[in-house]
Amino acid sequence: MNRTLKDLKVSEIMKREVVTVTENVTVGELRDLFEKYDFNAFPVVRSGILVGMVTKLDLLKTLTTGRSPTIRGVMNLWAEKVKEIMHRAVVTVKPTDDIMTVADYMVEFRLRSIPVVEEKRLVGIISRSDLMPHVIEEN
Repeated sequence: MNRTLKDLKVSEIMKREVVTVTENVTVGELRDLFEKYDFNAFPVVRSGILVGMVTKLDLLKTLTTGRSPTIRGVMNLWAEKVKEIMHRAVVTVKPTDDIMTVADYMVEFRLRSIPVVEEKRLVGIISRSDLMPHVIEEN
C-alpha cells in the first residue's frame, strides 16, 4: 500500500545534521558561509534553541539598503551581527507533523526550508528538495 503525504512524517525525511549560526556571527562571516554552503537560509540558535532564521535575501537587503559606500561604512557592515538582520518569527514544524503540513506551509509562506523543532530545540530541517520527490510520487 502506498503512503500518502498525510501518512509520511517529517522525522522520516528531515535532515538531522543542520549547519547553524549564532546571533553573534558577523555579516562578513555569514557571507562566507553562504559561499561555502549551497543553502538559502541558516537557522540561528542559542544553546541549541532556535531563535531565528537568516536568509540570503536578508543578507542582500543588508548589503544594498541605504549603506554608506565609504570604507568605514563597508567595514561596519561586515562587522554587523546576525541578530540585527535575522527573522525572529519563524515558521517551524515538529518531527511528528505530516509532510502535507510542510507542503502547505512552504506554499503559503513561500519558504524554501523549515526548521524542525522539539520543545524549542532544533532537531532538523526540511527543504523543498527533501519534499519534492514525495509530492511527485504521490501525483
